[in-house]
This record gives sequence, structure tokens and C-alpha cells, in this order.
Amino acid sequence: MGRFSPRFRTNVARPVRTVLARCLLIVFALHAVPAVLAAEDPANDPALAAARKADGAAKAEAYRELARKYPDSDVVRYEFGEALYATGAFEPSLEAFRKAETLGHSAGRSALMAGKCLKKLHRNKEAEDEYRRALKADPSNVAAEYGIGEALLGQGRAKEAAEIFRRLAARTDDWAPYAKEYLAYCCTELGDHVQAEGLLKEQAEKRPGDAYLTYEWAKSLGKLERHEEVLRVMPPLVMAEPEDEGRRYLLAMAQYKTKAYAEALGNFERVAGQKGAYANAAHYYRGLCLESLGRGQEADAAYAEVDAKEKVWFDAAKDRRDAIKGKPYRVFLDFLSGYDTGVVQGGDEAIATNAKDAFTQVFASVEGRVLRDPGVEIWLGVQHFGLQYPDLHDNDYFEDSALLRFELPGVGPFRKVNVEYAFKFAQLDYQPYLREHKVTAEADYRNGPNRVKFGLYYAERDFFRDSEGLTGPAASLFVDFRRLLPLWDHELRLRANADYRWSHAEASERFTQRVRLMYRAKMTGKLFGQLETGYRRDDYPESQKVSDGVALRHRTDHQLFGEVRMEYELWRHFSLNWGYRYESEDSRREAQEYGRHQIDAGFTFNF
Repeated sequence: MGRFSPRFRTNVARPVRTVLARCLLIVFALHAVPAVLAAEDPANDPALAAARKADGAAKAEAYRELARKYPDSDVVRYEFGEALYATGAFEPSLEAFRKAETLGHSAGRSALMAGKCLKKLHRNKEAEDEYRRALKADPSNVAAEYGIGEALLGQGRAKEAAEIFRRLAARTDDWAPYAKEYLAYCCTELGDHVQAEGLLKEQAEKRPGDAYLTYEWAKSLGKLERHEEVLRVMPPLVMAEPEDEGRRYLLAMAQYKTKAYAEALGNFERVAGQKGAYANAAHYYRGLCLESLGRGQEADAAYAEVDAKEKVWFDAAKDRRDAIKGKPYRVFLDFLSGYDTGVVQGGDEAIATNAKDAFTQVFASVEGRVLRDPGVEIWLGVQHFGLQYPDLHDNDYFEDSALLRFELPGVGPFRKVNVEYAFKFAQLDYQPYLREHKVTAEADYRNGPNRVKFGLYYAERDFFRDSEGLTGPAASLFVDFRRLLPLWDHELRLRANADYRWSHAEASERFTQRVRLMYRAKMTGKLFGQLETGYRRDDYPESQKVSDGVALRHRTDHQLFGEVRMEYELWRHFSLNWGYRYESEDSRREAQEYGRHQIDAGFTFNF
């Protein structure tokens, strides 16, 4: 049969074939696996290299395909987010950066870009949180710290943001100039327009090609009422971007403020025609320009274009339309009713009664314009003040006045100068108490958020009955400072008076100083809150019995008060108000000392 049987040969061949097949499979696997692995690594994919070279929407679309092909690649997802961000697709870009982080991408880098997306979406609190995460991951990340400052400023937290930008402005690298720019924006929000202008000017001069920065500098100049400088800065910016309504509006405002009404009118008309964010303001100032040019009928038509949806501009335009149509009257009515725990006798010589009573107080004023000329307006009016108690009628006090006022607009640096004569007659306990002739002169000056009104008056007074000894002249100097505060609708007001009274009776002469500080804020759309405090000091001689007759000695009284009030505007001309007041007087004369609490509620009508 030979050396091997056929069965034997078959049994040997099968293992040999199996071994050879397995060897071939191993060899194939060794060659195939690296190729498969290379195909799954996007770094080796030519499509990724092509996507990185693309721009705009094409780049974003290329990365979209890569994200589908490599769903688990943190690099592809992160770069996809960058491509979306560059096209302004901030919401999907934010999703891409967050997905990249879940796939293992750097938490610091992902959080930084997420913060940038949220800032673009005006979600400033969330942006702040992401920037803080990025800074925690890498404390040396200047971009994250800068982003925190931007997010804080976007939330209205300018003071906190300023601390960050002030620290970054001290650096010596490329971050410093941009930190100074944003520090200037913080200063603007905080009302420090002088520092803001200085910082913006410095950066604008270093970066002359940055039109936006130059525009912001011009805006700061406008807030400082430096309109001539605005006129030098803005024309090239407007020529470079003629359709930019913000730039043209700023130029028009500077022209209006410098009384170049014809030029301002042309620019306001162009801004109004664009029907953008500045349209209603532009219509209003169109009207003012037309009025100044003596074209009242056209001005009325311009005011009529103001949209009622923007209440501030609509109300201002309505007032001007009423003035153009010759609405020559002003009506004011203030009514209060309340309870007083320490009634003080009214009149010039206040005396504490140590009695409690309810009270009703009314002030009414009606004025009419009898002459209107570009250089002067003349008004006639009557006023009434009444304070009445249901039980303590001895303290009922009433004043009636007639007045003649000359209003002179635009005198020198002042917005308005008023000269007024008033005749007043007062009663105490329904008996004649005072007759007064009074002349007042005051000037109104405004500069950006600041308003100052100051003046003086002189009066000749005749007193009756037991108060006859007070008869004589009186004079007063006063200043009233108001500052509109930044960030929301609120203001601070400070008023100071120095009053002198010279009387026929030396013991009745008096020198009084008053200081009052008030803070008022708009709390909601129609609700206002007000806090006020004040101090009064009276210096005067006082009669004192001595062994050989009567002598005079110096006496000083001190009064302090605090008040809180709320006001709710039911409609434009009518509001409800209520409040609480505490007042105390410290005097060497026991009859003059008192402490009183007063609560009241009422309404105000102003038309």
C-alpha cells in the first residue's frame, strides 16, 4: 500500500490547511487594522484639512458633515462650534462647545467659548458663570477675566466691572488698551463722564482707524456738553457710514445744541426717515428745529409723527404741540389729608401746641400766558394754600397770592431765567395775619445729568395783630442742585437756603439756614419712591427779663426731619401719593420744642 494510507494523508492535510488559513488571516489583520484606525481618526482625514481652510457658511457646512462622520470627536465638535460662532449662529455654537466638553475637550477652553456665545445672546448672568468656570480651570486666563468684566457690565453691575477692567488696564500687554476702553464704558454708566472721556480720547488717538471707538468718544463729549468738539469729530464718521443712524443722530444733536438749526434739521429728517431706533427722538428734535426756525405749523406736523408707544418722546411731543397750539395755561392741584401727633401753629412764628389732630392741606395754582415772544414769555397766575384742622381751628392757616412772571429762555449759559413779582395775603385762625410784596429772580442751568437752579428773593412784609412786631423786610438766597443718576431712572436732589428777616422789633429778627437732601427713584413703570431728610438752624435774639428791665440774648434752635413718600401715577397728569414724616425741634424755649409724627395720603393733578 505504500508508505502512507490515503486516510492518513487526509488527516495530516486538514491541520496544515487550517494553520495556513489562520496565518493568512493574522497577516491580513496586521495590515488592515492600522488602515481602519487611520480612517477613524479625523486628523488624517483630508476633509478636516479642507474644512480648516474654508470660510464662512461653507466652513460651517463642512464641519457639520465632519461632525456627522465623527460624532465622538471632541476636536471636530469644538472646531464646529468655532465655525458656527464666526457666522453668528451663537445658539448652535453654544451647543457645540458644550458637547465638545462632554466628549472630553478642555473644560477651560469650552467654558470660555460658551461664555462668549452667551454674551452675544445677551444672557449675561449665564455668561458670567461660564467665564468664572473658565477662570477656575485656568487662573491665568486673561480672556476669561475680561469676559467676566463684560458680563458684569451687561448686567448693570458697572462698579464691579470697573474693578476688573482697572486691574487689567494696568497690564503691559495687548489687553491693556481694550481694558481701558471698557473701563471708560463703566465710568459712563457710573456717571463719571469726565474720566470716561479722558480714557476714550486716549484710546481713540492710539487707534485712529477704530471708528467705533471714536464714535464712543464723541458720545462722551456730548454728555459733557462739549458740542463744538463733537462737530469736529463726527463728520468724517458720518461720511464713512452715511446710513448709520446713531452717528448721524449724534451729529444732529451737536448741531442743534450749537443752534445750527438748519443743518440739524436736515440730519434729523434723514434719521427719522430710516424708521429705526432713533426715529421718535429724531421726529421730536425735528419739531424743535422747526420751531426755532419759526416754522410752527411744520413743527406741529413733526411732533405728530412721534409714536405713542415711546411714552417719553410722545409726552414731550404732546407738550410741544400744546404749546404751539397756544395752550397758555398751567394748572396744579395738590391735596393731602392725614394725622399729626404734634400740631405746630402755622405762620412765620411756629409754636408747638403739643396737641394731636387730623389735618387737610391743599395747594392750588392756576397760571395763564398773556404774551409769547421768542425772547420772553409773560405769565399771570393765582395760588392758594390752606391748612385746616377739624378740632384745633386756632391753627388753621390760609394764603392767597397773585403773581406776574417773566420767563426768558436761553439767556447766556442758562436754559431759562425767571423774574417774578407776587402779592400774598395770609390768614391765621381766620384773621388777617400777613401781607407781603415779593420779588424773585432765579436762573436754571443744565449740564448733562446735572441741573442747578439758584436765585434770591426780597420781600416787604406787614404783619397784623399779635404778630405786628415781625413787620419788616426779608430776603433769601437759595440753590437747588439735581443730578440724574446712572443705570436707571433715579435722581439725587440737594437744596440749601439762607433766609434773613429784619423786623421793626429787634427781638424778632431772624437768620435761618436750611439744608434738604432728597433721593427719588422710579421703582416700576408707574410707582415712585422718595426719601428726604433735612436740617434747619435758626439764629435770633430773644427777650429776657432782667432786674432793670428786658435784655436780649442770642438763641439758636435746631430742627431735624426725615420723610418717606410713595407715588403712583394713575395717568400722565394724575397721581396718588402717601407718606410718613418725623420732625423734631430742639430749642432753649420750652414752648418751641416738639417731636411729631405725621402720616398722610392724597393726590396730585398737574396739567
